[in-house]
Amino acid sequence: MESRIIPYFKGDKIAHIKTPHIEAFYRTLVDDYSAGTIKRFANVLNLIFKTAKRYSMIENNPCQDAQKPKRKDEDEGLKFFTPKQALMFMKSLDMSYEVTYKGHQRIDDTGKPYYVNEYTESYTVPTQYKVFFTLSLFCGFRKGETLALHWNDIDFKEKKISISKSVGMTENGFDYKEPKTKKSVRKVSIPDDVIPLLKQYHFEYIQTRFSHGTAWQGDLSNGGNLFIQADGKLMGHTTPYQYFTKHLHRYNEWVQNNPEKAKAEGLEELPIIPLHGLRHSCATLLNYLEVNIIEISKTLGHSTCSTTMNIYAHSFEEQQEEVATKVNEFLRLNA
Repeated sequence: MESRIIPYFKGDKIAHIKTPHIEAFYRTLVDDYSAGTIKRFANVLNLIFKTAKRYSMIENNPCQDAQKPKRKDEDEGLKFFTPKQALMFMKSLDMSYEVTYKGHQRIDDTGKPYYVNEYTESYTVPTQYKVFFTLSLFCGFRKGETLALHWNDIDFKEKKISISKSVGMTENGFDYKEPKTKKSVRKVSIPDDVIPLLKQYHFEYIQTRFSHGTAWQGDLSNGGNLFIQADGKLMGHTTPYQYFTKHLHRYNEWVQNNPEKAKAEGLEELPIIPLHGLRHSCATLLNYLEVNIIEISKTLGHSTCSTTMNIYAHSFEEQQEEVATKVNEFLRLNA
């Protein structure tokens, strides 16, 4: 978040920042972030100005009356992948992409600048991002629940993942907190096809951890965090969303540039959904596979089945129409 807040307000005296300035900042976030992420930006700013007021640096908190803008897609309902799109997304995670880097200046170890010419290299999605997005899509985890995972939360023998905590933002950075509801504390079964990916990532994680030696900055308790930065520290709160969005754009660009190959492989452009849309996609996929509403609700960690129905009623109804269409087609073929 510091990558947006600090550059935007850099050079402004805190006492000169008023409610219209806060609202103008919020508007810069609408096209890049989900409503939930914008709310977290607002919480950070509110904490900053609340502290400033407590220490008599300002008379009023400009965030108090600031209105957060609605995203254009908020009134259009939930954003998610259809089952067909979910399969295409999974294929996209295993593809190789050509990435071109523009010419730029760098500094060598002696402090002397040098120029790097434009170059292109092949790029594949790192395993930890494959794991993050796969768990979000097939297990329906919330982002905070996924970030909070430690290796000891995974029972490879029973093929289950325990959700008992979530990562939240505090005035001191990030901290663990209780999940959203009591029902959010749960054990979720891992699909058999996901187990090899988890084991591969665990092997890579162990290699990385030991290669760092004493320079490792990560949490060593409970087997360590699953999702990390290069030095082992917990992955940043906005990193999964940023990578997810970048990946979707990169994949869509590949489809546009390789239409014949994409058609041959049954690949189409994917909608740019928010990261939380993978959780919605999970619910939609489970309903498509005719999993009963009680099990869908348990998987998602909802407090009641009615919560699940209230959130997904519209998308479930659309799928029922698809089912009716398929039945009609079947009857016509066999008439």
